[in-house]
Amino acid sequence: MSDRKCFEALDKTLRDILDEPLRLFGGKTILLGGDFRQTLPVKPKGTKMDIIASSIIESTLWRHFKIYKLSQNMRLFRQDIDDKEKREVAAFSSWLLQVGDGYIGTPDKDNPVDTKWVEIPKNYLIHDHDNALAELIKFIYNDDVLENATASTFSDKAIVCPKNESADEINNLILNILPGEPTTYLSVDSIIPRANEKGDTEVLYPPEYLNHLNFNNFPTHSLELKVGAPIMLLRIDGLCNGTRMIVRQLLPKIIEAEVITGIQIGYKVYIPRICLNYNDKELPFIFKRRQFPVKLCYAMTINKSQGQSLNKIGIYLPEPIFGHGQLYVALSRATSPTGLKILIKQQQDQPSCCTKNIVYSDFLKRVDYFQGHAIQGNMSFNDIEYFNQVMQLGSAYKISNFNCEQTKAWQRTLPNPTTVHFGRFTKFEQILPDGFPDHHFNFTSYNQLPARLTKNSILTDYIGCLRAVGELMQSGDPNKTQVVRRILDIENLKLFIYTLSENVITHGILELQLSATPATHYYFNPDIQEVHQSVELVKYDLDPPLTIRRQRYEDKEKENTRNRFSLAILLAQNPNGYKYVRFTCEAKVVDISTVTEWYHYTCTICNKKVRNGYVTDDSATAAFTFFSPSADMITKVSCNELVKEMGNPDPHRIPPAIDAIKGIKHIFQFHFNPLCKKESVEFILDGILDDVAQPDFTEQTHKQQSGLMSTSSSISHKKEKSQVLPPASGSTKRILLPMHGTLFWRFEAHTNANATTS
Repeated sequence: MSDRKCFEALDKTLRDILDEPLRLFGGKTILLGGDFRQTLPVKPKGTKMDIIASSIIESTLWRHFKIYKLSQNMRLFRQDIDDKEKREVAAFSSWLLQVGDGYIGTPDKDNPVDTKWVEIPKNYLIHDHDNALAELIKFIYNDDVLENATASTFSDKAIVCPKNESADEINNLILNILPGEPTTYLSVDSIIPRANEKGDTEVLYPPEYLNHLNFNNFPTHSLELKVGAPIMLLRIDGLCNGTRMIVRQLLPKIIEAEVITGIQIGYKVYIPRICLNYNDKELPFIFKRRQFPVKLCYAMTINKSQGQSLNKIGIYLPEPIFGHGQLYVALSRATSPTGLKILIKQQQDQPSCCTKNIVYSDFLKRVDYFQGHAIQGNMSFNDIEYFNQVMQLGSAYKISNFNCEQTKAWQRTLPNPTTVHFGRFTKFEQILPDGFPDHHFNFTSYNQLPARLTKNSILTDYIGCLRAVGELMQSGDPNKTQVVRRILDIENLKLFIYTLSENVITHGILELQLSATPATHYYFNPDIQEVHQSVELVKYDLDPPLTIRRQRYEDKEKENTRNRFSLAILLAQNPNGYKYVRFTCEAKVVDISTVTEWYHYTCTICNKKVRNGYVTDDSATAAFTFFSPSADMITKVSCNELVKEMGNPDPHRIPPAIDAIKGIKHIFQFHFNPLCKKESVEFILDGILDDVAQPDFTEQTHKQQSGLMSTSSSISHKKEKSQVLPPASGSTKRILLPMHGTLFWRFEAHTNANATTS
């Protein structure tokens, strides 16, 4: 299923091309076809909310479509069968719909809302034994099929699996059975360094290492084929990805194949080697592979099988399926119940005849409704007291004699543009609340929040984990109306135990923030499905988030212990969840690293990144970076003055003035380096909180703020000049700017009993 952004992009494109900016899809009629019981858009590492948010029904376009339901399974429809076979087909079709809707099965103990264990009828099963996989292969591909490879014999047969690893295992087994000598094609692998990477990146990743890398929908380094083997096209101009073909010739530089699916059956294609790039943010480089863009397809993944009709299909489940609708997709490929066989490896504590089925039932219920399937009700401010007596929260009413009006932009709580307006003539007849939900939410995922930064956006419902509650603060002009604020820290987690309803999205100092409105309501552990699942997961959460405070204390003693945690605890956290949060640690310097320079020249404006030193305490070792003037607080002398006094010293030789800081205990305040990742945590010093004699930075600060006209025209500075230090030897090409010293050292943190609590 395609992401909703594809349809939204099509809408914008047609409006632009046809010069019809106010008409949906430029005035063209668009026909969409699909089954929401099947797999939803793929979102790598996405949560359930992220996946649902990317579907078409979450788009503003959805309410403009008219839904037509197809009631007959045409894939199973046959006229030339007897009454007994018709009853079998009808029973299979009914069972298939129950699987797709999630109506049958035993709820899973870990996720009872979305996951059930379904018992497979015995007539579809191949019981698990030593030769069970060979039996499944022979059911689909007997000797006659393998020896006489034609479009008619291969196009309607396949084995499907949840993951690529299982499909590759079966493909290799069948290729060894196929008569003939194999031809092996080896790829040429290389990397493209990223723009911010420096050094000999290619030396760090030799070809032997690159050859072992394999990615989804990407050809392998070693491609082994035989004439007569079925292959699937991964990507090439002129043909659709996923097209199935049969190998007819294996030449050194070309593969000749015959198309066996789609509208071009029998069409011969000649496939060359092409260069394919794999660009993943988690890789330190862009991976490049030159290889034939094909793979064996005796077996394929369930996702790849979508849209195909198979007279014979084998489903191999060495492990449970992992996504919504995958089991339904696999089963519904069959054109006849007699052509279906399933092999299940015993999973967890379940019988060998049971397998997992994941269905987002709450999502399927929303398909038939207008987006949100709710409408907003408003009344005049002067009538609020009257309606508080007429209506009770949690009750259900039959409402009549109301008006409908356009929802004002500043008070929209739902995506639909219409509001029900209640007046004194509106009648409320109380009815039984059976079938009505206690709450209605139109949740927004974290990735969708930036799209809500518009004045005309609807108010937002959001789920998150409450991390910290700030104190009451007054803001605004003291001579005018002041407002009382309280800041709540909410983290975007998979563990949702806190719900906010009707908020405005605005920009905060560092990140997006939710601003409360008069319509805002807070729900703690509401009785809804999204929270039930999360509460169950919280029980098994072994790494709960830290309780932190972002606001600074006015009291010095409290500030000295704000967010006090040991380094071992901090190193186990994800830095992305604590951006710009200041922590404290009582520690002392025990060693100073000489691996990197203890000072360097840099611009006082841009403050370019430098390498880190190492920090250790009784429990862990971490990387710390100390920048001036924060570093000057502990050395009691500014870096500029020290370098000037020593006459441009060796940056790898620690001077006595810095070496003297060893063994002195201080209270350090620091934060996570915003550029670091969980795998390589780094910290940056913010200051020293204990009473130490600080150096006089007045003159230095004045010089740093004044700047110097640089030889680079891209940096703008003020006219007033400050003294410039000469560059180190061998660095004559460096731009001469006021020096911003950087100190690196390793220190050991000794904490008392209060050091690990905030």
